[in-house]
Amino acid sequence: MCHVDPKIRVLIREMPRLMRDILESTISTQFDMEIVSEDIKPPTMSTATIPPDVVIIGATRSEDVRNLSVALLEWPRVQVVMITTDGNESTMYELAPQKTALGEVSPLELIDAIRLRLQRTQSGIMGH
Repeated sequence: MCHVDPKIRVLIREMPRLMRDILESTISTQFDMEIVSEDIKPPTMSTATIPPDVVIIGATRSEDVRNLSVALLEWPRVQVVMITTDGNESTMYELAPQKTALGEVSPLELIDAIRLRLQRTQSGIMGH
């Protein structure tokens, strides 16, 4: 029997339309990733919604962590990538607690960073 790994579920929030379109276009071409609906709700006792694996959020400044906090409160086991809306900075957060500065990245470099981090987490390796 062939084992098929589930796709990495990516939710994009608070992102300017052009950046969202670029990210959605890039992610949709990846065989192991899928975009999940903006309508996804945090899990509750009455729902069986599968949470995203990664949330990508936009922020006007790298210090603006309001949306980051909301995402981590909704899904504490999810990795959150915050990208400044000018596209010059990106940072990956998770409740480990730690953050990893990614700097300025292309959409494909962002995808590679997401994959690497999820592989480390799933294999039990926690690097900084």
